[in-house]
Amino acid sequence: MPAGWPPSFTVTELAERSTQFFVQKQFLQSADQLELAYAIDPQPLFLFNAGQAYRLADQPQKAIARYQRFLVLAPSHRLSPEAKGYIADMRILIAEQERTEMAQRLLEAEQVRARQERELLSLRALRAEEEKRVLAEQLRKSNRPLYKRPWFWGIIGGAVAVTATAIGIGVYFAKTPQVDGGFIDVRF
Repeated sequence: MPAGWPPSFTVTELAERSTQFFVQKQFLQSADQLELAYAIDPQPLFLFNAGQAYRLADQPQKAIARYQRFLVLAPSHRLSPEAKGYIADMRILIAEQERTEMAQRLLEAEQVRARQERELLSLRALRAEEEKRVLAEQLRKSNRPLYKRPWFWGIIGGAVAVTATAIGIGVYFAKTPQVDGGFIDVRF
């Protein structure tokens, strides 16, 4: 049963209300009134008019269903050729809407893919920038002057310690000859 069942209006009142809604371009409300009228009194013309209302409300599937039901119930009605034409138009409209929706989905998928590629490129750029920074730091450290390197001062400190020790030991063990006013014969 259609929405609003059981109706509180007569078939004539429902038809008049449908016409008022139709004139006010409230096509879905008009179709609802016609559906109720058809449920009470199944006149094929109510189906045709409901199809018209659904067509104008941009609901082609519902419009096709009403037109087809109209053609089954009244195949020789004077509005049958018009209903057939509307069915063909609605099918073309549905096919166009499906193509448009498919194109829209493809476009959205392409936009998502492009955004993901941009994000990936951005991440790669950040990674490359970080690698560049690390390499620059390593290069800066490797190009420091010799005297600014720790191992250099370790070697110098060790050499000074060895030299000082050698001199200290040499001085400690060195024997100075005693001379009482003469010459010392130095032999090599």
